[in-house]
Amino acid sequence: MAEEIILLLLVGGRGQSEVERVLDGAHRAAARDLLELLLRTGLIGRAVVATDDLAWGDTLADTPVEVNFDPPGETFHFGRRLAELIERYNARRVLYSGGASAPLLNFERWA
Repeated sequence: MAEEIILLLLVGGRGQSEVERVLDGAHRAAARDLLELLLRTGLIGRAVVATDDLAWGDTLADTPVEVNFDPPGETFHFGRRLAELIERYNARRVLYSGGASAPLLNFERWA
């Protein structure tokens, strides 16, 4: 029997200007859409969202995901963060996506 697929969805960064904050909102909406779409495929055994945004992480309480908050005060490094998540969750089969990837593929392409 194959090991479960673990989704690692990384969503982070916050802008300072009004335009950046609007884009952040769109980015998080796209990330949530992607998360819900991938969970509907039936292929995901476990879903982990990694973020530096405590407030947005709290909005995911109604979803079957684990939220892992970026360590405060540490400079983000993609490779180290991804490796840390893979190790922490003992992930052997990983589907990684950034939150803004939602509009790129429809349901059939992910499934």
